[in-house]
This record gives sequence, structure tokens and C-alpha cells, in this order.
Amino acid sequence: MNILFVNCCTSATEFNKEFASLKIKPEASIQNYFQLLNKGLANAGCELFTLCERQISTVEKGLYRIGKCDEDSYGRYYYVPKLLIPGLSQIFSLLVNFVLAIKYIIRFRPDVVICDVMRFYISTPTKLATKIMRVKCIGYAADLPQMYNHQFSKKQNVLLCVLKSMYSCPAKSYDAYLLLSKYMNELINPNDQPFIVVEGLVDTSSPKSESTPLPIKHNGRTVFMYAGGLHAKYGVRLLIDSVLASKEDVELWLFGKGDQEKCVMGLASNRIKYFGYQSREFVLQKQMEADFLINPRYSHKDYTKYSFPSKIMEYMASAVPVVTTHIKGIPDEYFQHLIPIEEETIEGFEKVFEKCIAMNTDNRRNFGLEASLFVQNHKNCNEQGKKLSNWLNTIVS
Repeated sequence: MNILFVNCCTSATEFNKEFASLKIKPEASIQNYFQLLNKGLANAGCELFTLCERQISTVEKGLYRIGKCDEDSYGRYYYVPKLLIPGLSQIFSLLVNFVLAIKYIIRFRPDVVICDVMRFYISTPTKLATKIMRVKCIGYAADLPQMYNHQFSKKQNVLLCVLKSMYSCPAKSYDAYLLLSKYMNELINPNDQPFIVVEGLVDTSSPKSESTPLPIKHNGRTVFMYAGGLHAKYGVRLLIDSVLASKEDVELWLFGKGDQEKCVMGLASNRIKYFGYQSREFVLQKQMEADFLINPRYSHKDYTKYSFPSKIMEYMASAVPVVTTHIKGIPDEYFQHLIPIEEETIEGFEKVFEKCIAMNTDNRRNFGLEASLFVQNHKNCNEQGKKLSNWLNTIVS
């Protein structure tokens, strides 16, 4: 099967170069998801080509980015050109990306096209091109523009909300959907088209968890680590306050960026350590040094139904025990391998700290190992790639 992807995924070499050179770092989670999906599909026998709308930093100099070709072990890429002039850049992208979509549909002859619905200025013209060329077009949805307000601490103005709703309209007319959560289907699929849930993937080349040693406590403290968006609405402020108020000898490591950065950097406590926004390789290494990995995201917010936190999969693969709230987007099958936060309060976090510290070495090692084996055996990129490839064959047949 030939698959044309339309998203922001670059080759690993290109992404690492951009991450090292840009002041505003590109997001690693979506890059990692598509890189693993590419690997799984390629290993399932699929030929892949990606039309990529690269993440462009607002501090980059110049008014134009030329298009260029690239490739890696799992497929080929074309990074579409960008005009960096406000107002004109959107019109330019819509027109140029439509032409490029027609060109590569003719040249690559894909059996199916998969578009990231959040990449409006490349996915929308590509979807129009697939209608003209009579190729099945699948919408990949990790989020929707009108749901994106949860990342902001201030209320968004009416015009921005209207624009986000407008951007979401084309997302509701694909031939089928690739989703991160079954609940997303309620919002994005009014015509009841076929859909599949691939909530996440782990790398088959990850170190075997059997060889993972338990970390040594740092200064006698039990270390909890959080990596992700440092937003108050993600429960990060509650997590910080809970650690500061805890009677247990706990320490918190934080990685990422968001509206709580200034708060974290202004703390005088040596129980909170902020590492900033680091490369994925560095974060993975520090995960192996922590005692527990924690996800404090509030579960009562509606948006938590509509996505699967990518960090949960990554956390579980590390064989370090994972603590999390009862987010609705996490399927029930995962929770037998997770330590739940039952009360999303300072008192509730204190109870979890006590429970974690009370686990003996063998229990902690076995709990983390079972979680790791669960995702390695059932959610690895080869299994997920085969699952998606088989489903795509039913769509195009």
C-alpha cells in the first residue's frame, strides 16, 4: 500500500537539527508519534511519502522558506515552501499546497492519503485535491482547533474562537478517521464514517525493561517527575503546591514550558527542580533516574476525553511506575498498570505520595515492569502499524 501523509513530521535528522537551532523549540510529541507510526507502517510493507508543513519559529529571519526533499529509513519527505508574511502566508500556503498535493498524488499514486486535521493550510487543500483525484482521504485527529482553548489561562476573544471553529469545519468531512481517543468521534465524525483508535505507540528498539535498574534515591528523597506542558490547567500548579505542602520527603522534577514557568523559576524550595524544555533523549534519560513518573492533569475537564496523553505511553515503556489522574481519554485496560490519583486535591496527592513511598523495592520494580511489558507487547509500533495497515485496506477496497 502507498500512503501519502500530510502533517508536520520531518525525518529524525531534520527534527534534531531544528530542535538544536531554533530558539522556540518544535513540539516533540507529535513528531515522535508519526515517526513511530511511519516505522510501524513501513515494517508492515507500506510505502510512505510525507508532505510536511514544518514548524516554523516566529523568530526565524527571512521572508521565505524554500521547499526541499528528504528521506530516512521509513519513507520520503517533501518540506513545503513557506512565505513568512502575515496575511499573505495563509493564501500562499493554500494555493501552493493544493498544487503540491495534485503533483504528488499523480507522481506517488497513493492508495490513501492521511491528513493531520490541525494543519489547516496544508490538509484542507490536500483534501480538495483528493476529491478531484478520487483518492480516499483519512483525517488524523489528535485535537481540534475549537478545543485548543484549554491551553490558555485567559479567555480567548470572540474572533479567535470563531476562526478556530471555522478551521474545524473541514475536519468533519473526511472519508474516515484515525483518532487518539474514541470520544473524539463524537465531535469530528457527524457523518458516521469509519474510524480507528491508535492512542499511542512505543518503539520496538527501546531497551528491554528487564534490564532497567531501580534508581537510587536522591538525598534520601523519593523523586517524582513530570514532563509536558507546564500549564496550571494541566494540574501542574496543584502538583507543585502538593509537593511543597507534603509531609513526606519527596522531590519534584519538572520538564517543559507553559504558563507556570515563571512561578517554578521563582520558587526558593530545593524540593522543586526545573530542567526547562529539553530534548527527548535527555528527558528519557532523566525518566530512568526518577522513582515515579506523574501525570497530574485534571480529569473533570471535558477536553481530557478527547485525547490520549502521549507521555503516558512513554512513561509506561520506561518501566518506572506511573502515577496519574483518571483521565477519560485513557482506556480502562491501562489502569491496572497505573497508580491512580483518586482525589485531585493537595490531600489526595499526599495520599498518593504515602502509597508510593510505602511500596517496597520488589513491588515497585514488578509494577513498573508489568506496565512496560504491556505497552511493549500490545502497543509497539509494529503491532499498531499492522493494525492500521489492515484497517486501511478495508477502507480502500
